[in-house]
Amino acid sequence: MATPPKTTRAHRHGNRRMLYLVEQYRVAHPDVVDPIDPDEVALWALQERHYRPKPLDPRQLLRAAIRRALRDDYTEDPQGREVRAHHPEMLEVMTPEGPRWRSRWYRIFDMPPEKMRAAGQLRRRGAFRDVYQIHIDFESYNDNNVFAATLEPLDFNFNKDIEEEGLPTEYPEGPTLEDEEDDDDV
Repeated sequence: MATPPKTTRAHRHGNRRMLYLVEQYRVAHPDVVDPIDPDEVALWALQERHYRPKPLDPRQLLRAAIRRALRDDYTEDPQGREVRAHHPEMLEVMTPEGPRWRSRWYRIFDMPPEKMRAAGQLRRRGAFRDVYQIHIDFESYNDNNVFAATLEPLDFNFNKDIEEEGLPTEYPEGPTLEDEEDDDDV
């Protein structure tokens, strides 16, 4: 059986306090086993005053909402494809807290080519990190799960998925191949 996992990356992403709350919830509720329900943990943490949200800067909240809206905005291109309407350029800026990454957003067709390539590469790297982490998680599961199960590796070649997404979803009215086959029987 595997040893308890060490928490590594979560510490780098500022999740240490949230993981601490989950562990405290487990201590307070020893009868609760996996899966953990984040709603229940949040309710418990607030009721027991284990968590008090710090006041948020309205500008930060608004900036995050604007980024989310820009990221989630889609438009239809002249060929009828649904595409993201805006793409970010990432810039390192100096803030009172030190250097931070900030985004400036372009409308897709007004973005200079080198900036569009950089935006695409940024998203590609993010997608790769997700895929690679899935691969590592599956390997670890296969080596350490309590069921002694071995999952087949996932296929990460998305070319067939991309091709399938490009297929039509609406078909013209008219006879089908089945109708034509029925005519042959006459």
